[in-house]
Order: sequence, then structure tokens, then C-alpha cells
Amino acid sequence: MEKLKHNSNKLRSLVAIGLASTALTAGGAPVEAMEQPPRIELTTNEEQFTPPLAPPSPERVDIQPELLRAWQEIIAKNPGRIDVALFDSRTGSLTSTYTDGGSFYPASIVKLPIAIELFRKDPAYARAHMDDMQRMISHSDNDATARLFTRVGSVDLEGLYRDAGLATTHTTGGNWSASTTAAADQVRLVNMVAYPSPLIAPEDAATILDLMYHTAPDQRWGVPSGLPADASSANKNGWYADSCNSIGLVNGQGVNYTMAIISDHDPSNNSYCTDFKETSRQPSAATWQIMRSAV
Repeated sequence: MEKLKHNSNKLRSLVAIGLASTALTAGGAPVEAMEQPPRIELTTNEEQFTPPLAPPSPERVDIQPELLRAWQEIIAKNPGRIDVALFDSRTGSLTSTYTDGGSFYPASIVKLPIAIELFRKDPAYARAHMDDMQRMISHSDNDATARLFTRVGSVDLEGLYRDAGLATTHTTGGNWSASTTAAADQVRLVNMVAYPSPLIAPEDAATILDLMYHTAPDQRWGVPSGLPADASSANKNGWYADSCNSIGLVNGQGVNYTMAIISDHDPSNNSYCTDFKETSRQPSAATWQIMRSAV
């Protein structure tokens, strides 16, 4: 954990990045993970926790219209509803596709706010239960999530969403997976561990993010897909029946952004999530190309 402490000191020195939304605003249990996932040694890459903070060039072209055009073209060619959002750390801008105020089922991406709230409410307990924390975040294990959720609960999660200013994300029952969300809110949640936030201690945010960097290989679809080999990514995915979602951080080649790709479809289509794992590569790859061209 010494490396995490070292990087947390660097995080304390970063200037907080503002979240400026565009006018264009704007899903539950996954497949069971392995019973006993291999224990990983938490390691930290300094580059992962140091987003570029140089101010944008005055002549920099606004890429939000280009992102929206690319996403909408992909959405139009694929079934179901798809919501995509991105936060650009260089400009502080948040771009999102969904505009009708609708919400989506988060499935296991709700495990990220559970981890955040547990560290906020009882950091000593969270640190003493890192085995379950690893299972929940890196392997999306449901049993570990249920054990940790007994310490948090729906009321605490709703408090986190309120404190974070999330407009669409709410709990809808006592079960850990019962909630609604949208891509823009999910980007704001990832930002809490990717960049300095007053809502969670830097060292705790770094711990969660490191677990996201160590997501099981079979859960590296969505945001991490379609990236070049030298780009690093941290992600948390969620899938159940007709809801397939991916959230995370992408960093490399002067590019640094957080992204959410969430979707739902007719539940009678049993192959939807299998298909979506490939579909989600499209907005991820297109986004990387657009963001890289703007560096």
C-alpha cells in the first residue's frame, strides 16, 4: 500500500477539475464471478493517477459535436437504447447523448458507488475487508457485494448520489442492485475516484481505482475495448438480461478521459448482452480516435 500512499500525496496536490455539463445532457446482477478469485497485489502506475492538467489551447477545436455525431451514428445502427457520456479532463467538459431524461438499469456498475460510500461511511471497515472489496470490483462477485452492502444500505447510497449532485441516479429498493441511472451520472461517479474529489479521501479513491485497473480479463469489454496497446484503462462493467453497461477511465498518449456506455433492450433477446460486448467496442474506439486527434 506504500505506492498508493505515495500517489495519494500527489493527488492531494492536484488542482480540482471542474465538471461543466453541456446543454446536451444526458442498467441487476451480473453473471456470478469465480468463487475464490486469485488475490492480486495492489500496484499503482503513477501515470494512471496523474491526469494532464495543462490548460487547453485557446485555438483548440471543440470536439463535442464530433463526439455526438459519431455516437449517434453508432446508436442508430444498433438495437435498443444506448447512452454514452464522456468527461474530458483537459477541458472539464461533459458530453452526453441522452436528452429525454430517461433512466437505465445499472446492473453491477452500482458496485462502484457501493465501494465509494463504504469508504466514506466506514473507511476502517472497508480497509479491513479488502478481500471482499477486490471480489466486488475486480471480479463483480455478488456474494461479496451483498456482504459489503449490509454495511452501507440504500439510504446511504441515496445520500452519496445527493451529495454528488446526480440528477438521474436513485435507489429504488432495499436490494443492492435496485436503482436507476444514466451515463452522465456514471461519468460523475467515475470522476470521484479518477480525479480529486471532496467526497472521498485520495488514498481511498486510489484504492478503488487500482481495483478497477485489475478487472478480470473477461470483463474488459466496453470502455477498455478498441484502445491501442499503450493506452491504460480502468473499468467496472455490469450486465443482466437486457442491461449491459461499462464505465471507466482511459489514459495515454496525452489523452485522459472518463466514459460510460450503458444500454438496454427487449429482455426477450437473450443474446443482447453477448452482442453488446462487441457493439460497445464501436463507441470506445471512435471516442479514442476523436480524443487523440485533438491532442
